[in-house]
Amino acid sequence: MGRTAKDKCLLCKVNESDKKNSHWIPAAMLKSMVGKRDNEESYQFSNYQKRKLDIYYGRDNLKNTDTIRKQNHYSLNFIFCFDCEDKLGKIEGKVIPIIQDEIRLDNKKPNYEELSNDEITFKKCLRLDNHLFRLFFYSVIWRFALIYRIEDDIKLISEEKEEELRKILNEFLNKDLNKISSDIPDLAFQVFTADSFEDKTEGTVYSEDIYSDPMICFANEFIIFYYENGYAVKHNYSLPINTLVESEMALNDINDHPKIGFIDNFHFQAINEKMISDAVTAILNSLVKKVCDCTGLSLINSRYNLAKIGMDIHQKTGENLITAFEEAADLICKGEPK
Repeated sequence: MGRTAKDKCLLCKVNESDKKNSHWIPAAMLKSMVGKRDNEESYQFSNYQKRKLDIYYGRDNLKNTDTIRKQNHYSLNFIFCFDCEDKLGKIEGKVIPIIQDEIRLDNKKPNYEELSNDEITFKKCLRLDNHLFRLFFYSVIWRFALIYRIEDDIKLISEEKEEELRKILNEFLNKDLNKISSDIPDLAFQVFTADSFEDKTEGTVYSEDIYSDPMICFANEFIIFYYENGYAVKHNYSLPINTLVESEMALNDINDHPKIGFIDNFHFQAINEKMISDAVTAILNSLVKKVCDCTGLSLINSRYNLAKIGMDIHQKTGENLITAFEEAADLICKGEPK
């Protein structure tokens, strides 16, 4: 990305972006998956080879053999100014405890109203201002779109809609959060979480341009569906994604209390695995195309050679399959298959 402290803040576009280590995903949303500080382990990749697989280990993680300290996958330097970072932090502090922590506590049940349809249970947050709730999730959606675009040239939403979201945030974050007016734009989105988690440390922060309308974002314990052009069921999504897309009841009504949909852990993980599987398929297809383009071989022969050499690297080195296939594609294109 190559930004410096002298570049303008990407939110206000006025102040210099002098803040280091800005979390583009709120840190509080990551706490369950990060675990003990400096012991993290995370994997970053994108489809179509926009970036190669990158593995991050915290400096105290025993798997970390790198002498150079790396930036973790969820924060970046010089994207925001201190002022905007502080404003984002304030709204996160007002919203995240209510939707992530207290919503699961028995002694907080009076603060929520539970309702359900045949497949999904919902909890309305009776003591959370809807405008704060919306502004918070607009900020999460915008940061996903921003970072994927500037880091990987992946457009999760149109640049026009991304700019619209930035302007909404810049306007309303500068107001008294206790007096957010009702004229905040009403954008269509749904928020889901799991009714339980078998292992909270195995979270996912992920989105891809494979999916659009809605844009689908995994933010650890939450799945966010954002409809850039207004809510509509336009595609035959595979199970169980279609169940959520078609759940109009899950849409957040600006004139009602904020709402979170709860799905069982099995289906939550199934959606996670479906998105990752689709992304891995796209990565492998892009590697086959790369081999095909650089060698002139047919797609069938390119796929065969890539699989043969990639599996050989995987078996000999123990590297994960994506890294092994990336190395195989590079070797083939250099004319150095081994």
